[in-house]
Amino acid sequence: MKNVSEQELILAFDDLLFFVTLLHYGKYSNYLSKALLAIEHRDRKDVDYLACALAIQADFIWTEDDDFSSQNLVPTKTTTEFLESD
Repeated sequence: MKNVSEQELILAFDDLLFFVTLLHYGKYSNYLSKALLAIEHRDRKDVDYLACALAIQADFIWTEDDDFSSQNLVPTKTTTEFLESD
């Protein structure tokens, strides 16, 4: 693996943040109960991710986690599906 300088890491992180929305708890907390009902039975740790997706009205959740397939609130895409989409 290539050694990465701190500056390269900062630049890569900044590039990644172009595609990521950071949410404060207060922005998605109202969606937690809905997300909890939809996915808690599969994996309690995924509740916050689903609540965030609901809060920002995400088009989909990009995941390889099959636990999200049990909910129908936000569509999901695997990496393969994401890369094949237009």
